[in-house]
Amino acid sequence: MNDQAVPDLSRLKRRLTALFAVVSAAVISGAIAYDINYRAELKADAENLLLSVEKATVEHLTHWTRERVKTADSLLDTPFFSVYLNRLAADHGDREAAALCRQRLEAYLRHNPYDAALIAGPDGQVLVSAGVKLKSLCPVARKLISRAGASGKVEIGEFYRSAEDEDPHIDFVVRAARGPAGRKLFLLLRSRPKEYLYPLLDAWPVATSTGETLLARRDGDKVTFLSWLRKGGSKPMAKQLPLDTPELPAALALKGRSGVIRGVDYSGAKVLAAVSPLPGTTWAVVTKINWDEIMRDAGKFSGLLALLTLALLGAGGTGAYLLFRLQAEAYERAYREAAGGKKLAEAELRRTEAIFTQFMEHSPIYVFFKDERIRPILLSRNFEKMLGRPLKELIGRSMDELFPSDFAKKMVSDDLQLLKEGKDVVLEEELNGRSYITTKFPISIEGKPRYLAGYTIDVTEQKRAEAALRRSEQELKEAQRLARIGNWTLDLGTKKLYWSEEIFRIFELDPDKFGASYEAFLGAIHPEDREAVNRAYTESLENKTRYDIMHRLLMKDGRVKYVNECCETFYDEAGRPLRSVGTVQDISERRAAEEALLRSEKNLKEAQRLASIGSWEWDAEKDTITWSEEYYRIYGLDPARRPPGYEEHLKVYTRESAALLDAAVKKNMATGEPYELDLELSLPGPARWITARSETLRDAQGRITGLRGTAQDITGRKLAEAALRESEAVVRAKLQALLSPEGEMPELELGDILDVPELQVIMDEFYKLTKIGIGIIDMKGKVLVGTGWQDICTKFHRVNPETYRNCLESDMLLTEGVEHGKCKSYLCKNNLRDIATPIVVGGSHLGNLFLGQFLYADESQDEALFRQQALKYGFDEKEYLAAYERLPRFGREQVDVVMRFYMKFSELVSTLSYGKIKLARALAQSRRAQLEREKLNLELAAKNQEMENFLYITTHDLRSPLVNIQGFSQNLEHYIRELKEGLAQAQAPREIKAGLEKLTGEKIPEALEFVVGSSRKMDSLITALLKVSRAGRVEMKPEKIEMDNLLNKILDAMRFQLQEAGAEIKAGALPPCKADPGAVNQMFTNLLDNAVKYRDPGRRLVVEVQGELKGEMVVYRVADNGPGIPETDLHRIWNVFYSHERTNQNRGEGIGLPMVRRIVEKNGGSIRAESREGQGSVFYVELPAAGEGK
Repeated sequence: MNDQAVPDLSRLKRRLTALFAVVSAAVISGAIAYDINYRAELKADAENLLLSVEKATVEHLTHWTRERVKTADSLLDTPFFSVYLNRLAADHGDREAAALCRQRLEAYLRHNPYDAALIAGPDGQVLVSAGVKLKSLCPVARKLISRAGASGKVEIGEFYRSAEDEDPHIDFVVRAARGPAGRKLFLLLRSRPKEYLYPLLDAWPVATSTGETLLARRDGDKVTFLSWLRKGGSKPMAKQLPLDTPELPAALALKGRSGVIRGVDYSGAKVLAAVSPLPGTTWAVVTKINWDEIMRDAGKFSGLLALLTLALLGAGGTGAYLLFRLQAEAYERAYREAAGGKKLAEAELRRTEAIFTQFMEHSPIYVFFKDERIRPILLSRNFEKMLGRPLKELIGRSMDELFPSDFAKKMVSDDLQLLKEGKDVVLEEELNGRSYITTKFPISIEGKPRYLAGYTIDVTEQKRAEAALRRSEQELKEAQRLARIGNWTLDLGTKKLYWSEEIFRIFELDPDKFGASYEAFLGAIHPEDREAVNRAYTESLENKTRYDIMHRLLMKDGRVKYVNECCETFYDEAGRPLRSVGTVQDISERRAAEEALLRSEKNLKEAQRLASIGSWEWDAEKDTITWSEEYYRIYGLDPARRPPGYEEHLKVYTRESAALLDAAVKKNMATGEPYELDLELSLPGPARWITARSETLRDAQGRITGLRGTAQDITGRKLAEAALRESEAVVRAKLQALLSPEGEMPELELGDILDVPELQVIMDEFYKLTKIGIGIIDMKGKVLVGTGWQDICTKFHRVNPETYRNCLESDMLLTEGVEHGKCKSYLCKNNLRDIATPIVVGGSHLGNLFLGQFLYADESQDEALFRQQALKYGFDEKEYLAAYERLPRFGREQVDVVMRFYMKFSELVSTLSYGKIKLARALAQSRRAQLEREKLNLELAAKNQEMENFLYITTHDLRSPLVNIQGFSQNLEHYIRELKEGLAQAQAPREIKAGLEKLTGEKIPEALEFVVGSSRKMDSLITALLKVSRAGRVEMKPEKIEMDNLLNKILDAMRFQLQEAGAEIKAGALPPCKADPGAVNQMFTNLLDNAVKYRDPGRRLVVEVQGELKGEMVVYRVADNGPGIPETDLHRIWNVFYSHERTNQNRGEGIGLPMVRRIVEKNGGSIRAESREGQGSVFYVELPAAGEGK
């Protein structure tokens, strides 16, 4: 190598070293910065998670304590339980009251989250216990009783663990009752945290190995952990640490610290924790997670990042070395040409080869060199581990021999293409379940690619870490989407704002278009809420506190959303704010539901107010009672107060109403029977009434679990009913006086008799003609008819209360002592003239007819008097005197003529009115008589129905013995014949035989003939009775009947009978009727059969059948020329069993015509008969006509 080559090679080596150093520094700096940012993001995510868990835990714990206080209060509001407690307070030895209290407490425990319930005195002596057997309470519980007695409200105890119980419990105490002489009882409810609190603390929204929520309290200078500890398995209240333990999150929280802090937990592990005191208690909530778990992924990521950095540095070093080697070879060739530099080149080459060999032995990345046939000529040592074969077995092998076939084929094809094009490539590859990144580049010698070099980095762990990170981020995003809650971070140094995807969805903004800054965030808030949100954030920075605010968002389309935002800011050691982190939750649906509920409650309250109906509900299982606002109003109580106890509530009713309600409530609870009662309240002021209604509440098994009901203020209705009853009594008295013959006229008023509107019309016409006014006034001063009233009266005298009284006195006194038919003149107390005549009806003075509001023409005009009246009564003097001037002035003779007319008119009114009364009474008497007849007809119809039923039953009962009589009579006839035959053959003394033959031949047959004849007659009577009863029981089905067709069918059926009798039937046109066809057929058949059966044998029978339409009825006439019926017997033919004595003819059954009449009447018609003995009979049948469409 010549002298010039050595310096050139040294300069190249220095330049490559400097370039490699710069690149290495840049790669390492970038890796460190990325690692720091990644760790900061992990910490921010952990802080958001801890804040969310802590907030939810505090809210649940606060709600739990409030619910316990509420349920303890509500148990004492039970109506019956308060009664039992008062009894027990009065007498601690009342066993029945104690047993009833125990039964109630046991039922309460079955449905409420308590382990025990006790009733105790102030000294801690237990009187009643359920769920636990104790005779006296421990000192801690007795102190709690003292606090409850002093405060008068529910007191919450601390976590306490007795010697005999491993699990802590919390007591809730409230004063239950006060007996005579101030004797008090207290209710103690005991709850075990393991049933609710500890499971709540253990619940985390994400999987974690060290995440933990703790409860702690301060006991002197110690921190006591109240919940289970995850590390070490310490039981609740078993672990204590000094309050001054450095960096202990629980100690910091108990000292008033809140927010997210880094510290050391009870086990000595470094943690990130969110801490907060629990409002209303001495407890603190600590939500923590180990720092190692938070940074666990960061460690893996840092290792992978370091590995990647080393790989990049190795690749850079390898490239530099290759470049240097190529240049050294060029110098070596030059050296060989120059003899003087040969040894130096060889030495440099050996040194370079040693470096390269060591690099290939220890390189963390896979380095390879391939020839033009794509066979490896140099490989780093780590290929042995990748391919599982010694390095010497890998050199010179084809790719098919080293890798799977498909993988090898693609590799060879790509590598040949790369050599051909002379380009560098970077690609990702998968082999045997692992991931790699490979960089390849050609090596050219004398301008031609001769070799292929490259390096491969195993990025499997990096890929897995990235995938785990993506899964974690996706799970967080999904959880935020489901909960509609997003998180944000504001870097106060750079002013850079980070939003999670869910916040963009909530705000409905495009992440690519949103300028992520605090100002842009304010711009998305509803304009009316921006100042409040900005003020909340600014004050939180100034005061170094958290903030929690609800505000609105205004969407682009005008919609409004509601969100809840929480924020906490972190500071450096100097107190300067570094960054703010927070959450935003979309609460629009919850807000809408709350508003809908509020509207519903408001509408219900308004409806209850308008209807004066209050509602209440008592849950016997939970011992809670609720009243609506209207219920409070009805009873005059303050809605802010608790509903009174049952015994106290009964005191608002009168004694009778309280007894009714108490009995109804107890029956309702015992049997489930609802009640509805009108009850009178015993409240100050006027009487008030309510309608109380109640029904039972039942569970799925049908067991009674409580009551619910309403109370409606019915005072107005009760007053209206009383007024109505009074009005009805007055109206009834007036109707009695008006309609009863013995009714008293003083019960009536003039307005009850007169036709006031008609009289007003007459008087108006009279006034138009005469310009003389008139008035008709009843005895109470009420003006019924009035015309010509003067302004001085209508605008002044009857408006002012004092002058109006003067008017009434004048109206009432004007006709005192005036005889009927005469009149009286009177100067009223308002100094106007009135003349009146009485209206007397039936001897009673009911009112007056008068002429008034005038002056006599011959009287002196005393204007000064009326001026004084204007001043006295406060009238406008000018208008009053003008009205005075307009008063009519009549002459005395004119007044006399008018009054004579009025007296005659009064007499006419009296006469007509009394005539109307008498007419009304006559009509009333007629109506009463009609009602009496209708009542008698109904009673008669009922009696007839009863008789028909009796006949039907009797005839059936009589027929059974009759059948026996007839049957045995036939047997007797047979036995007599056998007896006669036996006697004929028997040997007996002549006298005896002659006597027996007389008995069997004469006397016995004669008696038997009488029995048989009587039975036949009785059978005929029974058959007739059955026909009558059946006729009354058959239901009529009226329809239109063409009578011409029906009569032809009847005559056709009777043809043989008519021919035998030689009868002639003359039928005219018969209008159709509406009746039951079968019944009408039977009716006309009976009439024709009677005419044939009872015809006059001395002349040919002629029967005429005719009909005519009369209004809505059809009258059919059936006439015969038979023997006729005597006039004395004509009215009896409709009686059952009546049969006229006829010579040479059989008597009938006596039921035919009664059945005909029954049939006609059941079809809405009637029948009558006319007859003359020796000339014949005529029957008139009237039935409903069949009109159009019928």
